[in-house]
Formats: sequence, C-alpha cells, structure tokens
Amino acid sequence: MNTAPAFEPGGEWAPELAELQLRRSQARAMGGPEALAKFKASGRLNARERIAELLDADSFRELGSLAGKGHYSREGVFERIDPTNAIVGTGRVAGRKVALHVDDFTIRAGSSEATIADKWIYIERMAHQLRLPLIRLVDSAGGSVKLLDRFWTLRDRDAASQVATMRELRQEIKDLREEVEGLQREVTRYKTAYQTLKDA
Repeated sequence: MNTAPAFEPGGEWAPELAELQLRRSQARAMGGPEALAKFKASGRLNARERIAELLDADSFRELGSLAGKGHYSREGVFERIDPTNAIVGTGRVAGRKVALHVDDFTIRAGSSEATIADKWIYIERMAHQLRLPLIRLVDSAGGSVKLLDRFWTLRDRDAASQVATMRELRQEIKDLREEVEGLQREVTRYKTAYQTLKDA
C-alpha cells in the first residue's frame, strides 16, 4: 500500500511539516490501537488490510487522507485529528485501474454520521468522469437518513451548478458568434465600399 515517504522536517517550514507528519500518522492510526485490537479479535480485516488484500501491490493512491476534525489548543496549536471513517482513492486490480471507497469500522462503526459526505461525492465524480469502476467495501453499522439526504442534496446542488455553468458558456459562445457575424458583415460593407470607390 502506498504511503507518504518519511522525512525529517527542516528549514523555515519545519513546524508546519512536523504538523503534517503528525496529521498523517494520526489519520493512518484509524480508530486507534484499542479499536483496531477489538476489531481484529472479531476475526475481520480492517479497512486498510482489506485494501491491501484487494489491490495489486503498492498500487493504492489515497485521496483526502487528512480529512477529518482537527482539535487545537487555546493558542491555536494543533493537537490531534479525528479522521473521517471513509478511505477513498485509486488502485489497480489485476492491472486495471479502479476507484475505491472503503468504510473504516474502527471509527464510530463506519457510521455515515462520522464521515465527510464530500469524500463520497469526490470519488464518485472521479470514477464517473474518468470512467473507472467504483468498488465500495461496505462495513458499517448504518447511518443517518438525514445525512444521506444531505449527501444527495450536495450532489444535486453540484450537478445543478455544473448545468448552470454549461448554460452560461453556451450563451457566451452564442454571443461571441453573433459578435463575429456582425464584424464579418462590417468587413463585407467596407470591402464593398472600397471596391465602389476604386471602380469610380
């Protein structure tokens, strides 16, 4: 499974790079040691183990791994992150590229109430636009109907926004065509006038 390379933070961005490393390690810790141990005791593979079993070796490219809820001190210093329980990305199965959406049961039992709906939308849109098979590894205790309603609202709103943008582009193209046609008519008139003066 692909992971970000380790490095020693340095230079003027050392504090920010150290925070980035901390966020990555906490996100990869999933629900934490206790939750992972409890899950393993049930005889199941956790989300990242399932990804490793499914995909070709070292082909997984995770997207949005740092998405979650950050916690900060009163001074605004980062302390920890509660990662979302949805893991998304791309990988290969028998050489074919696929999009992947996996529930992490170790974080609030994979409930949709603990996830970030935008990650669902992002990976579904990517799969649709790039014509990739979308594999969904479901391992969840359920979720909120209200949250699902919010998800569909966000997706529909995004689709409506794209339609509106296309309409605006079509109108701009139409306006430009009319402007070009008008200029062409002007050029024709000038050519006719010039030819008339030349022949006089």
